[in-house]
Amino acid sequence: MSIFESFNLSTIPEDKQNIAIKALKDKDEIYLLLQVYNNAGIQFVADNIDSLLNLGLYEKVLVMSYKLYLPNRSPNTSEEDLKDLLKYDPEFYYHIYYTNKQYSQKLISELLAKGDKEKLLKSGDPLPVKEKYILFRGTPNVKESKNIKGISWTSDLNIAKSFAYHIYDPEDSIEPGVFRAVVNKESIYFYFNFEEEYVIDIRHDIDVTLVE
Repeated sequence: MSIFESFNLSTIPEDKQNIAIKALKDKDEIYLLLQVYNNAGIQFVADNIDSLLNLGLYEKVLVMSYKLYLPNRSPNTSEEDLKDLLKYDPEFYYHIYYTNKQYSQKLISELLAKGDKEKLLKSGDPLPVKEKYILFRGTPNVKESKNIKGISWTSDLNIAKSFAYHIYDPEDSIEPGVFRAVVNKESIYFYFNFEEEYVIDIRHDIDVTLVE
C-alpha cells in the first residue's frame, strides 16, 4: 500500500478525494485543505497523524488548519480580513468559512506536541525577534481555569479585549478579563502576523497575571 492510500479521507467529500490526493502528492497544503469539509482541517490532521508525518507535511497542514479555524478569529475580524488569510483564490473563502465546528484545546495541544517545533515555527509567519514576548489573552470568563492556560495569545492588547468583551452583558454572572503572560521563544509553537497571534506550548511553566 502506498503512503497516499494510507490516508483517511472521511473529512473530504468523495468527489474531491482525488483532488486531495493530488494536492498531497504536490505537497500543497492549502489546496489540500480547500477540499476538506468546512472547518474540518484539524480533524483531518488528527485522523492522519502518521501519514502526514511520513510525508513530511504534518506541521504545515496542522498550522494551516489552525489558521483557517474560524473560532480562533477575533469577533472584530472583517470578511475581507478572513479572505486575506487564504492568500489564494478568494472564491474558496466560502468553502472554508461556513460552519463553526469546535475542537477542544486538549486535542489541538496534543497535535501540536507531536510536531517538530522548528518546522511548526517555520510554517507560520516569521517570528518577531525579541528577548521576551509580552502577550495577552482575552476571555469572556476569567473564572474558568481553562481560559487562563489557553494556547492562543496576542501581543495586541486591544485584540485581546475584543475577545474578552464582545459578548459581555453586565447582568450575566460571568466575569470577562484579559490575562498577560511573558514567554520566551522556546514556548512559542508559531506566529501569525494577522491579529499578532502567538500559539504557545502551555506545558511550559508560564507566569500569567490578570491585568483587567
